[in-house]
Amino acid sequence: MEAVLDVRVRVPEDTSEEVLRQAQERVRESAVVFLQQECVLTIREAARDLGLTYEGYLELLAEKGLPATSGVTQPEVLDGHPPFHPETAMRFLNTAGPVDCARHYCIPPLERLDLDEVLMLVAQRPHRAGKRMGSSPSSAVYRAV
Repeated sequence: MEAVLDVRVRVPEDTSEEVLRQAQERVRESAVVFLQQECVLTIREAARDLGLTYEGYLELLAEKGLPATSGVTQPEVLDGHPPFHPETAMRFLNTAGPVDCARHYCIPPLERLDLDEVLMLVAQRPHRAGKRMGSSPSSAVYRAV
């Protein structure tokens, strides 16, 4: 069964409806953010209660300078997820964006090539460049020859 948080504040009778509406929105937002920060609500529940997307709620927290979590670990969230160790983590081929050697296979281009061997192979037989000539790190070698 859910509890309901009811906040009552006495205000002068001549307070405009717009000011009352804005105050009510701010109190609601503050209460939801507080409850999420205290781990009473999840981020998804807090976002739903404020009519935001998950990402929108994270942006709201960032605007307020608040962390997404309070550092309290919820074991049910971590069940089945082993801890991340970059030195032993599986690496992936990078298909777009900058290379992060901690996450992607990363071998510096010049360490992959033996320039003398490449020059010898080029001299021995004609070379046909691939369709994407110029897009690989080794294309500098072909341009140099």
